[in-house]
Amino acid sequence: MTPENIEPLKSRHGYLLIKLQLSGAAPSIEYSKIRSLNQSFLTKNQQVKTYGNKFILELKNKSYGYYLQVLPAGLYQITRLNVPYFDFPFRLNTNHQRDWRFNIEAGKINYAGKLVIEKERTTKQISVRLLNRIATDKAEIELTLKDLIENTPLISGSGVRDDFYEILTNN
Repeated sequence: MTPENIEPLKSRHGYLLIKLQLSGAAPSIEYSKIRSLNQSFLTKNQQVKTYGNKFILELKNKSYGYYLQVLPAGLYQITRLNVPYFDFPFRLNTNHQRDWRFNIEAGKINYAGKLVIEKERTTKQISVRLLNRIATDKAEIELTLKDLIENTPLISGSGVRDDFYEILTNN
């Protein structure tokens, strides 16, 4: 990711930042905005409904590193992961799992976490995780995106409340 290929922000948009660690052939992620009543995260049993455009993040030919995308501000739900392997089409439905949510604040870099897709799998199971790693990845992100971070603050974009990171950044 170089400064030349970073898209500038539009009004009421922010950056989605995901760290990728992928194995396998041509994975993709589908996600949509969810109604949130101006919340940046949702409580455990709070019901949600997706609306608007469905976004698809194609990860073909991407394996490791950071991925940055401009999105309208709001709360999002990753609804499905498509992780094919040879002739095994595998889809993981994450539509109602709150660990697969992320928040985009306008004018900021919103770190959603580290997406890990393992190569080992069966026809009915795959190891896929979205890990909250902002505290451990913060220094690496600041080094990788140093020019962008000067004008655009880095925040946790996790859709689940992260008290540890809040305490870390407020001291």
